[in-house]
Amino acid sequence: MNKGTWLIVTALALLIGTAGAGVVGFLIAALIIAVPYLVFLRLFPRTRHGGCNGTGEVKSRLYPWAFHKCRGCGGGRQVRHGARVFGSDPVRREHRAAVTSRATAQSEKRWR
Repeated sequence: MNKGTWLIVTALALLIGTAGAGVVGFLIAALIIAVPYLVFLRLFPRTRHGGCNGTGEVKSRLYPWAFHKCRGCGGGRQVRHGARVFGSDPVRREHRAAVTSRATAQSEKRWR
């Protein structure tokens, strides 16, 4: 299931819950959606970076055999947004280390 389908299914579940039982239905539907989401954040904390599709490389448009390291992720995989907040301690430390290393590399002009 892709992100767009997930958002549509989630919105429909919340609307149906609200229409069926009002605020209580909305809260029950939100709980049914949130619990599996939090469990899967713990089990699968990483995702492919959208800019390079998880390869870690950005190819040249003029010379298709040439590439450079992706500036956005630095390696292809990145920590999911929810795992940055609700993930385990090692995952949160990994995210903080990646952010600080990218910022340091950019400030020292050595990120490409």
